[in-house]
Amino acid sequence: MHVHVNPESAQRPSVLHPSFCGSFDWHSSVHGHWLLVRLLKSFPEAPFAAAARAVLEENLAPERLAVEAAYFDGAENRGFERMYGWAWLLRLVAELQTWPEDPDAARWRAQLRPLEEVLVELTRGYLPRLTYAVRTGVHPDTA
Repeated sequence: MHVHVNPESAQRPSVLHPSFCGSFDWHSSVHGHWLLVRLLKSFPEAPFAAAARAVLEENLAPERLAVEAAYFDGAENRGFERMYGWAWLLRLVAELQTWPEDPDAARWRAQLRPLEEVLVELTRGYLPRLTYAVRTGVHPDTA
């Protein structure tokens, strides 16, 4: 859910989320990128490998990821995609972390670090404020 606070905040998804847009929601796009990494790790010589690497190279570019990280600066966006989307971003980071022998993966991992740090900090600020765990069984679930 994107919160509009002024006319400038009414932007196309590709402007607001240049790395993770094109799916119905942000977390699905992040999940799709995780899947590309997982498939590349499992099938590095597959016919889709070059195309998958090209997509990851474009979408995980530092300038795009900087926009993604900056999106969480505004108070109105600090809960965006909490917790499900955040968890998928951290899974993407973990998938790349376990593939250090691939130079592209190591670079993408490093490029994701600023966004990872933002979401880890937001998580550290959010979870201690809860009296009880959120167990709704849907996206805000803290499990």
